[in-house]
Amino acid sequence: MARLRSSSSARAEDHPIRVVRFFDEHSYVGIEDVPQHLDDPHDNETTEEAAERISGRNQWVESGRFVFWWATDYYMSKHGDVEST
Repeated sequence: MARLRSSSSARAEDHPIRVVRFFDEHSYVGIEDVPQHLDDPHDNETTEEAAERISGRNQWVESGRFVFWWATDYYMSKHGDVEST
């Protein structure tokens, strides 16, 4: 679960938020549970490569991370922090 952090120094508190998966293709904005490269098999993917991809996908899901799209993909922690783009 991501957390919304207040920038105010007076009584700043973390509050849980819930994020629902969506995607607006017109604006190219949305949220995905898993990065596409971990979800889709690749052409000519070997058995070993498939096992690695599936393992990576499982680790991603267990960590609570998600992908936020805003013209580019941002890999987010379960706390709402950008981990990479």
